[in-house]
Amino acid sequence: MPVSRPRDRRAHTVKAFASQVAGSVSDPGTGGAKPKLNFLGNEVDPFLVELCGIIVWVTEKEKYVTFGVDDSTSVAQCLVWRPASAAEAQVAKRAKWSREETQTLEEVARDRHGRLLSSELVLGAQVKVRGRVDSYLGRAQVKVASVCKVDDPNAETEHRMDAERLYRDVYTK
Repeated sequence: MPVSRPRDRRAHTVKAFASQVAGSVSDPGTGGAKPKLNFLGNEVDPFLVELCGIIVWVTEKEKYVTFGVDDSTSVAQCLVWRPASAAEAQVAKRAKWSREETQTLEEVARDRHGRLLSSELVLGAQVKVRGRVDSYLGRAQVKVASVCKVDDPNAETEHRMDAERLYRDVYTK
């Protein structure tokens, strides 16, 4: 029986395992666009998920970067979009920015994305990923909102124990 959550709880992050993200089921009413996570037989429609694991592959494309996070239950595919140019964003939002402001915004976005690729998305790095679960070509993936490198060797174990406790005490009630 599906668990229904009130709308005001959408902003909460669900601690999940990669196997739950990879094995998430799509809602047939939306044509497979909104996957639901399966927690011990209960389907939950998460707003954000948090994963902790090791990066096992990275693929860079022109408009995005995908990488796999392995937490020993499975590998979850994660997606980071490259920043759009500030000029494109200006047209989309119909904002009136000066040329200097546009150049500054583009520079900040490129610098932020460059630091992400060079420091956090390194093969074998332990990371904590937060993002929205989405479906693309029938496979679940995480559209990354934030990713940070974790230096604590116990972080993955703590995430696993905390997630199991939350499933037992909160998500399945």
